Amino acid sequence: MSHRSLQDVLDGADSTVDLLRNSQLGAYVYPVVPTEFSNWRTEQKAWREAAVLFDQSHHMDNLFITGPDALKLISDTAINSVANFEVNKAKQYVPTTPSGHVIGDGIMFRLAEEEFVYVGRSPAANWLLYHAETGGYNVEVEVDRRSPSHPMGRPVSRRYYRFQIQGPNAWKVIEKLHGGPSSS
Repeated sequence: MSHRSLQDVLDGADSTVDLLRNSQLGAYVYPVVPTEFSNWRTEQKAWREAAVLFDQSHHMDNLFITGPDALKLISDTAINSVANFEVNKAKQYVPTTPSGHVIGDGIMFRLAEEEFVYVGRSPAANWLLYHAETGGYNVEVEVDRRSPSHPMGRPVSRRYYRFQIQGPNAWKVIEKLHGGPSSS
């Protein structure tokens, strides 16, 4: 079987929608991570009334974009405005095709003036990666892919791990772990 580019697949298809509907990839399975709650109701109650810790390390890609054209790349590929996108802020990133079709979405973090990280599913990460490589942008890109759904007994490691604490008592928990008051 010869390997074809994405463009070859799209050019040979009757319909892009049919390609997506008949994808052989299967369901989007959360990789590696076993269920960590007793049931859905207790989890919902905990994040509404107390605090919960979510391990979000395995199910999303991280795409790091650095360089003088990083903000231009993000602006050129998304429907979102970047006019007020300050350092140490995050916003939803929604990439679209030139004709306005949505590719996906995720969260874009601005870490420094020319340093960003996209966190989300692979289609949007791939869209950014493709345009970074082919669009003439002065950027460097590094990809940290999500963990495999079926590691087949092999160890799973990520370059970055992400945890989220959420709920009305989240800040109390953070301060207790910190050993006292902490600035936000």
